[in-house]
Amino acid sequence: MDNRLKNFFTDRKCKITKQRKAILNILSQSNTCLSAEEIYLEAKKLNPGTCLTTVYRTIELLSSNNMLNKINFGDNKYRYEIN
Repeated sequence: MDNRLKNFFTDRKCKITKQRKAILNILSQSNTCLSAEEIYLEAKKLNPGTCLTTVYRTIELLSSNNMLNKINFGDNKYRYEIN
């Protein structure tokens, strides 16, 4: 997991749950931009307890604080990458 992302949560006194850890690992290890659905499907493999709402909340928190780039390729589907 990217230390910057880990520090982001600990600095805000937010828990790094198993679900968030899976999401952060996926984003950190990805070589491409991923949609929320793609992140969700990968996170589900790592931690079956992950729900789509957790993915959306986590990526919204990160993107609203400039930790993730939120990209629209013109297909009305946002994709995310670490900033």
